[in-house]
Amino acid sequence: MVDRIQLVLPAKVWLSDVRTHLWPMMPMFIRQTAVEGALGASAAAYRRVISAMQAGRDPAEPSELWPALAFGSHRFRALLNEQYAYQIERKLLGHHFDEGGADRAVAEAVLAGEMAAVLARWLRQDPERQSPANALAVCASGLRSAQWLWLEDDERSMGCLRTVIEQVARARTWRLRPNRALKIETNPNSTPRDWIEGAGWKRLTLLNRALGEFAHGSTKADWNDARNALVAIQHADDLKEAHAQYTGRTHALNAMILILTIECAAWADTFGSHLGEAYRRIIRVDDVRADQLIEALLNRVWDKRHTPLR
Repeated sequence: MVDRIQLVLPAKVWLSDVRTHLWPMMPMFIRQTAVEGALGASAAAYRRVISAMQAGRDPAEPSELWPALAFGSHRFRALLNEQYAYQIERKLLGHHFDEGGADRAVAEAVLAGEMAAVLARWLRQDPERQSPANALAVCASGLRSAQWLWLEDDERSMGCLRTVIEQVARARTWRLRPNRALKIETNPNSTPRDWIEGAGWKRLTLLNRALGEFAHGSTKADWNDARNALVAIQHADDLKEAHAQYTGRTHALNAMILILTIECAAWADTFGSHLGEAYRRIIRVDDVRADQLIEALLNRVWDKRHTPLR
């Protein structure tokens, strides 16, 4: 008799799949009709809520869901913009279009960010390594935010990279020059530039300053000049391409992923060479290749050091 009693009635589902609200705007997701349908339903529900309130009526949708519906509406607009940008980029780049480029950048960012977070957790077990632990933890968070905003074509992603470059320089200074790092850490008048120079990266000053422009919203900040600086420091072969003006931010993101990845490998060595070697096998970059890539980046940025930013 009990199995004939319906104890719980089917509930009306307002959000059919909440995961669609949280997925990044990667090509593998923006082409799925299920994602577009779910976000479109949220956008439609949000419009019904707003229309009802404007008409002085109580919306049918529960008030607890209004923030989620508003967020879904925002994500739906972002999805439509991404789909449009995807088609424009495919047409613009022609045979240069790399559909897997975004997926690779995100995968590499995840590997670098997660390794930085793991190292931060390990380093915190040593009271004398709290500062580099904090630096790597901020790198992990900053890079995650940067790659997410980069996928949405949001220039604030470059502002997040400003934090990454400064904090990875801080971690590097602690690893290579702990005495100097301690002086910088305890000096109330120290600046982020001190970490860049302490890490031996004075040649990256232009990159740090360009990213810093995106971290500020004052009237003195010039994002156009900062964007041009990021374009200028690309590989010489890339600069020859007609689409070079559109790839400066992507180059900056990939450069910071590389720098953080290599620094994570070096810190992993401090816990055991086998850990560093294992990580290098995953990221497929050995020390010789890493040194070559970093030196090339340093030289490119230094060569363009007179590029105006304001």
